[in-house]
Amino acid sequence: MKRLLISVCALASVAGSQSGRVLVEVKADRSRYFVQQVVRVTLRVRVERSFLEKNLIQPFRRELQLPLRVDAQWLDRLPHAAILPTTKGAPVLVVNGKLATARRIDDGTQSLVVFELVRSYLPERPGTLSLAAPRVRYSYATKFRDDFLNGRLPDDRHEGDAVGPKLELDVAVLPDGAPTEFTGAVGRFTVRADAAPRELRAGESLKLSVTIEGKGNLMQFAPPSLAELDGFHVRGSVEASDANQRTIVYDLAALRSDVHQVPPISFAFFDPGPPPGYLTLHTRAIAIKVSGTTAAIVEPVRSTPERRPIAGVNDIFGIRTSHAAEPNKLSVGAVAVAITSPWLLAVLAFGLWRYAEQRRRRGPPPPDGVALFRERAKTASVRTAFVEFLAARLACPAAAVIGPELSKRLANAGVDNESARQADALTGELVAELYGGTHGNRSTEAATLVAKLDAAWRETP
Repeated sequence: MKRLLISVCALASVAGSQSGRVLVEVKADRSRYFVQQVVRVTLRVRVERSFLEKNLIQPFRRELQLPLRVDAQWLDRLPHAAILPTTKGAPVLVVNGKLATARRIDDGTQSLVVFELVRSYLPERPGTLSLAAPRVRYSYATKFRDDFLNGRLPDDRHEGDAVGPKLELDVAVLPDGAPTEFTGAVGRFTVRADAAPRELRAGESLKLSVTIEGKGNLMQFAPPSLAELDGFHVRGSVEASDANQRTIVYDLAALRSDVHQVPPISFAFFDPGPPPGYLTLHTRAIAIKVSGTTAAIVEPVRSTPERRPIAGVNDIFGIRTSHAAEPNKLSVGAVAVAITSPWLLAVLAFGLWRYAEQRRRRGPPPPDGVALFRERAKTASVRTAFVEFLAARLACPAAAVIGPELSKRLANAGVDNESARQADALTGELVAELYGGTHGNRSTEAATLVAKLDAAWRETP
């Protein structure tokens, strides 16, 4: 299947004989996208090897592999599109005034050094995504002298830059005619399912794993709904994700003994093509054996415990019965107690109610997040364990953790701003490989941050 490659480049506008030694290229794999389709844009810088090694001047005392300054605001943010997490690493060059990472690639050219910056976006509405012309600035010299204290210093410093034309991409709304199973998946996917155990009694549960793989907005759409799955009751679900794969595990209770299979699960998505269109995939039916009588599945209902009389708290005791024939046997103290006891008991009962209400609103103390993270990391990736920890604390699905508002949501949940920023940054780095990025072992960093966040949540009233 052939794709249209949109590519623009510009030669450096440098004085004298240095012209043509720095090139800038911007690429996208197509010119037309759809809302929620992943847009992957690559900015590639090519520098003549001898010019890099002999003439370019480092912008700071800290030596960079590529002593260039890239100005392109869309590398950090793009209006009407969410930017997806990118891989972090050692600084290579300067982007928009900050040290940034770029990937060095081998394009088979010995005379050139090539670096590229890749960004992925999710368009939020139809229209045009305008990527302004990138500008690459640098300093160079043709003559240098050696200084005893400062090393190699330029004698004839010059400034140069390379400017590329802007790139505009059209974004179209998804067409009508979406199937009922469509929940927002845009890309190209496959789906499969498995179940265990396959022999059970009516009323017992089995775990149905639905795995979705492919390229697209994998973490941004709702999972398939099994609410209408005949013969089963959905008790809940959990999710896990890794690279280009997302697995939803449903807890299904078999309702009847005449259920002989888990029926095919339908999954619909929009394939941008070409040709574009909606597709619906179905998993295979899974044979099972259910024994016993028909089961009635009753969801647990939170109810107020039966109020038992507690002497001295919600029940009056110890008041001696008085009779009209013995009016003079009540002392003044007894009368005072009889008059004030209801008010005292009312105050006491109100205080107990306020205390119980505060405990109910706070809920039970959260489990040990560090222990849960370490246990999960034994069988899953650090990314999965960290994202599931955040999801548990934010009371949301793991897929809902990923988003541009994560740091704000963490701050609203009681995390200090710096810890929220660190968690947001680490999440972006760990999830970046879902869109082609890679990262090193971040287990220690993630565990340290989990302990910090867990302590913050426990201190939050």
